[in-house]
Amino acid sequence: MVPLDMFDTLNQTWQTVGAQYDVNSELPDMGTLFEGVDLDAPHRASEQVLANMLSEVMERTGRFSPWYKKPAKFFGLVMTLDSTTQCAEWGLSAQAARQWQRLLETLAAAIEKNVGLILSANWLDDLEAQKSADDPCVAASCLCTPPRVILVRRSVLTHAEIRCDACHEVFHLVEDDWMS
Repeated sequence: MVPLDMFDTLNQTWQTVGAQYDVNSELPDMGTLFEGVDLDAPHRASEQVLANMLSEVMERTGRFSPWYKKPAKFFGLVMTLDSTTQCAEWGLSAQAARQWQRLLETLAAAIEKNVGLILSANWLDDLEAQKSADDPCVAASCLCTPPRVILVRRSVLTHAEIRCDACHEVFHLVEDDWMS
């Protein structure tokens, strides 16, 4: 039976690909896996997700692995030109597409069944990235001697009253020149 749970399918695919190239690490985040993926075409999307995985595998290959200094073509990747953006990107070679055909079919079925989940995960990732850029972390200190310093989002410091558990005073923004 073909698993259609998106996260299980991604994990199984990542484990299979990683095992092929001696990489044993956590699954990359959804933003990395689905970067540049057109969800309107599930089979093409599955190829791009696999290409993104292979690109991550290349980055995560340990220096003592026989794969460490191998060029991209040994991982089944070729440089292609995206026809809409005119940007270069990694794509699967024809040989890699044949080699990973079963994984690609399973991945395509999971993508087709979970487009809404993928879109919402990408939207949340984009929202979090935008929030982080618009709301940086700042240093705040209390009145203890020596002062305790915490890192907190500027919006939280502005809108909440965060008190020190020792001196019971409110944390206040530390001037930027203090950290230099």
